[in-house]
Amino acid sequence: MLRWRLVSAAFLISGLAFLLWLDYRRPVGLPPGAILFPLAVLGATIGVLELRRMLATRGVAPHAVETYLVVWLALGAAALPLAGDTGRQFVAWCGPLGPAPLALAAAVILLFAGEMARYREPGGVTQRIANGMLAAVYLGILPGYFVALRAHRDNAWGLIALLSMIAIVKLSDSGAYFAGRLFGRHPLAPLLSPKKTIEGSIGGVAASTLGAVLIGTFVVPWLVPEAPAGPVWKWASYGGALAFAGMAGDLAESLIKRDMGQKDAGQILPGMGGILDVLDSLLFGAPVATIFWTSGFLG
Repeated sequence: MLRWRLVSAAFLISGLAFLLWLDYRRPVGLPPGAILFPLAVLGATIGVLELRRMLATRGVAPHAVETYLVVWLALGAAALPLAGDTGRQFVAWCGPLGPAPLALAAAVILLFAGEMARYREPGGVTQRIANGMLAAVYLGILPGYFVALRAHRDNAWGLIALLSMIAIVKLSDSGAYFAGRLFGRHPLAPLLSPKKTIEGSIGGVAASTLGAVLIGTFVVPWLVPEAPAGPVWKWASYGGALAFAGMAGDLAESLIKRDMGQKDAGQILPGMGGILDVLDSLLFGAPVATIFWTSGFLG
């Protein structure tokens, strides 16, 4: 299991590193994030497949066509600034709430319309609509914060914001995994995730905090030489907050799996499970990271 986990991790890290580098170089004048956005769409699409498959075990899966559409709609709303001046003008026209509420409103209408068109007898309608909205928010709105991080300020700062979030959250995952294997004795949430331990969580927080401080100390000056060195305590706070957000995201997906009686969301990645098993911590980490960056606390 560990061997396959390391192989899958090496494959994912190398592929993501290449795409991040390519997006940073921005061939043919593409805006920051344009190369990475199709990857977000692919991940969300596979995530919908896995989520619907789990929900289907209890007979409450939303219909496929509407679910994919509402997720793509919500994710596309976050990517409007990538569409150039027209996209940015539309975002400005939407006002302070932005396009996300419009996307969610359209999602509600679309899900209701699909159920009305298919209605034959009572049973399951409201559950399917509710689960369709879960998919729209969980796999449409939350991944949209990946786009927001990449679009932060400029090319270099956007890369730092996105890269730091991914690296710190995954350092927390790895630290918790290995610390749990070595020192784990006391269960953290035995009903949701029996293998997670308090000792592992402490290791995850320590790894993410150290990783955040190293990013602030070495990576930021390398990519933005003129940037002043940020206080160590701010980067440590960032790392700790992302660790807790990532653990919450992990447990949230475990909640869905336990409720549906599933061990893993899928089997696409040997040793890791499905795409949702990889993205779960990042989905909760991204909005937390966005608060740190857009508030001016970092950068």
